[in-house]
Amino acid sequence: MDGKPGKTTMSEAQLIGRGARYCPFQIEDTQPKYQRKYNDIEHELRICEELYYHSAYNPRYIQELNTALQEIGIKAKESREIQLELKLDFKESELYKNGFIFLNDRKEHDRSDIFALPALTTSYKVRLRTGITKSSFIFESVEQERIDLKQRDYHLTDFGQNILRKAINKLEFYQFNNLKSFLPNLESMSEFITSKDYLGKIKVEVEGKASQIENLTPQQKLDIAIEVLEKVSQVIISDKVEFKGTSEFKAYKIDETFKNKTLNIFVREGNDQEYGVGQKETTNRNLNMDLSNKEWYAFNDNYGTSEEKYLIKFINKTYDKLKMEYSKIYLVRNEKFFQLYNFDDGRAMEPDFVLFLEKKGTGQSLHYQIFIEPKGGDRLKEDEWKERFLISLKEKTKLQILWKTKKYVIWGLPFYNEQYRKNEFEDEFGKIVRLEQLYSTLA
Repeated sequence: MDGKPGKTTMSEAQLIGRGARYCPFQIEDTQPKYQRKYNDIEHELRICEELYYHSAYNPRYIQELNTALQEIGIKAKESREIQLELKLDFKESELYKNGFIFLNDRKEHDRSDIFALPALTTSYKVRLRTGITKSSFIFESVEQERIDLKQRDYHLTDFGQNILRKAINKLEFYQFNNLKSFLPNLESMSEFITSKDYLGKIKVEVEGKASQIENLTPQQKLDIAIEVLEKVSQVIISDKVEFKGTSEFKAYKIDETFKNKTLNIFVREGNDQEYGVGQKETTNRNLNMDLSNKEWYAFNDNYGTSEEKYLIKFINKTYDKLKMEYSKIYLVRNEKFFQLYNFDDGRAMEPDFVLFLEKKGTGQSLHYQIFIEPKGGDRLKEDEWKERFLISLKEKTKLQILWKTKKYVIWGLPFYNEQYRKNEFEDEFGKIVRLEQLYSTLA
């Protein structure tokens, strides 16, 4: 962009669409009219200035920017308002009227359960300065003698308390009041230096010339200690968790959680990221399905992504097997009706679906609540923490006991992905069909 009103280029749209170098403040219009303030083309505020100028003086620029964003797929071309409605049969069911969904909460983590340094702080490597440089000469066959480096392991405490205290005093992070905010059960600096729960467990591999690593000078020990302590402080800071998800799951009425809803969504159609197109109306034959006559699906249609539509097809394929084991089967899409909170750090997630299953037993009915998350291939790695959390639900959840005649089980499944993870998902889902394996989890 050269500062003159003109057509928005694709590269400009990509830059703006990705949120790169957003202007951190409003550009003051103190210069004479139309005079450029940031002439340097490399200046980080140049793009902000041009966007500011063209937005104010060239209305067509915004139109072309929107078009360019649509062309590269950052902004959808169409938005629509959708009335998402629960089917009447589902709203009149016993599950909807009197059933419960179990959800957890998050609470502030007071770190009262922290009695040691994080596990990642146990081992480090430090390389000493050798004072020797290697050089070669074009017209000479002689080359300097190769440096033979050795390694030796030390415990940080091998350097002595005086060295460690001196290193600690050079780093502001290790002021005792600050350190105790991260490690609330720490009683004294002496404990921090000597205890096997703290610095006493840290090993450091020192690399250098044999003459160096066997006879470290006090200055070398101090330098090593400072370098290691700086790395330790970074791990401590990164390990600080403000919240944690509770393991106790409380009961919430289903009829108060799931309602009819108006959706305003941007439409993507015709590729593997399809979204905002009903499963009944999609032109993709692999995804198309009329859900209006599927008694097990709670809403009138599914407007989710391609992966979500593939999951619906999978449930439909296995429905007959599920019906042989369960008297009630309902799959409900989560349109921001509820959240779960990760046990480790309290991060919120919204599982795309929850599958309710019920089986009548002798003297006791079994109720299964299974959270399912279809995931596009580009998000499998990024959202691994969500998958770990879902898989851990079966072992870690604690439920309120409401009735002696009803048993509730909370499960989470691995991500569903049609191309990359279908087999893994099917194996775990198969345990739901094979009821005898579920009974063993209740013992």
